[in-house]
Amino acid sequence: MGKWGVTIVDVARHVGVSPSTVSLVLRNDPSISPPTVARVKAAIAELGYVYNRGAAALREAESKMVGTVVHDLANETMTEIALGANVALRERGYVQVLGHTEDDVSEQRKVIRAFREYGLRGLVISPARGSVPDDLAEGMTVVQVARDLPDSGLASVRSDNEAGIVAALTHLVDLGHRHVGFVGGRPDTETFRQRRTAFDATLYRLGLPPGVVVETPPTHEGGIEGIAQLLRQDTQPTAAVCFNDVVAYGVYDGLRELGLEPGRDVSVVGFDDIPTSRRLYPALTSVSIDPRSMGTQAVALLIDLMSGSYDGPTQVLTPVSLVVRGSTNPPLPPG
Repeated sequence: MGKWGVTIVDVARHVGVSPSTVSLVLRNDPSISPPTVARVKAAIAELGYVYNRGAAALREAESKMVGTVVHDLANETMTEIALGANVALRERGYVQVLGHTEDDVSEQRKVIRAFREYGLRGLVISPARGSVPDDLAEGMTVVQVARDLPDSGLASVRSDNEAGIVAALTHLVDLGHRHVGFVGGRPDTETFRQRRTAFDATLYRLGLPPGVVVETPPTHEGGIEGIAQLLRQDTQPTAAVCFNDVVAYGVYDGLRELGLEPGRDVSVVGFDDIPTSRRLYPALTSVSIDPRSMGTQAVALLIDLMSGSYDGPTQVLTPVSLVVRGSTNPPLPPG
């Protein structure tokens, strides 16, 4: 409570910012832009707000909430990341506040705004499609997970997408495949760009013809649509690398709708190796990224950064490995 009953909320409303932004200005936090700092300080002087440092210190000591925001809770990879983050936070005495954006930037802005207003100290986030750094950075310590924004300067933990694609293609080429397609994913996410670039570059390095890339939503339906497009090519691929395991499930169903069998007529490789993949028939060959570990590592990095004394690496690539199962085999002989 400030002078004449003026509160930090009153200052925030007067300026048109969140209470957490005002709090950061009062604590001389460098993350707030100079124009915003000037507006907040002018409002403090005009309204006569008095900063109670003792109460603020007590609130900060009690603030043990950290946000985890994922773009698709229906995707097992995101669920596993959130579970890994929750375990790591609980072990460190923090409470997880979970947000779901449905891969929508406007919904993401609402979630982050609410987190700031409730005074959350930090945020682990898989950014929604179309995000820009300004959507994420102001007012909280942020670590991106699974997806990252290029040139944002924000900390991130993501799988080694490039190494995963190299492993998948090398395996298929060793089996004898020469025509391989790529199915699924949207070009406005950095994850797709990383995997697509690695796909093109690896085929070129191995001396193989360029592969057909079919861009579809990274969903089961996208897999069905994508494999149908892929098999309409003049030179039909004998194998498909999928953007993720969910797309691969759709590829399975799409092949069967066409009277073809995954693993026999067309080899299929997924990406993520979520638990369901090993229960398919045939079990899915997939690039394993260990999403729970990614969630755990993102939390560890976030807490280190919130301490204010961390000076280690802030761009973390987690290792991947190819798990070979029944969905990949040598191509059938011609005819």
